[in-house]
Amino acid sequence: MALKRTISKIAATCAVTSLLAACGSSGFSGSDWLGGSDKPQVKEAATTAAAGDGVPQIDPEIFRPAPSCPTIRALPGASLLQKFKRGGEDDPQQLLFLANISDSSRTCHRVNGGTQVKLGLAGRVTPGPEWQGGAASLPVRVAIVKSGSDEKPVYAQLFKVPVEMQAGQPAQTWVKVEENIVIPNDGGYELIFGFDEK
Repeated sequence: MALKRTISKIAATCAVTSLLAACGSSGFSGSDWLGGSDKPQVKEAATTAAAGDGVPQIDPEIFRPAPSCPTIRALPGASLLQKFKRGGEDDPQQLLFLANISDSSRTCHRVNGGTQVKLGLAGRVTPGPEWQGGAASLPVRVAIVKSGSDEKPVYAQLFKVPVEMQAGQPAQTWVKVEENIVIPNDGGYELIFGFDEK
């Protein structure tokens, strides 16, 4: 009887684990369009034998702690952008386009003296009644600050993301990937993003 109860417990645990894994999966993963895992990347040890002596060479990088990736969040109220024709603000019939930021992801790995962050942002742009076709320019600001601090950001950049759209066509997907972000490797940073028309 004790054996049966143990087997039943194991089966129940496996079922719950499978259910949680299924619930946690999604059809669109940020790491898919970043080309890697969301987990920090760590260089594997080299195990090739040294020429002539047959002694395996161990890469010391394997003993270094994994890089600390900044937390990531959207600035409140900055994930939606409405662009109106001049003089027609807040009039739906004067709307040029509507854009949002719906997905974000980042990966990290160590570089000399710091941590390199690869950031990906994505969303959609919908042309409005006044859109005549051409390239919409999305002002996306990214900043990295020390969590809980009022210090100056260690990284700040305003990107102009162009999106080609024709008049009356369906919503278009846009993606921005930025790899040239290097921050100190002491950890405790926060990456903030959002639209910024200032």
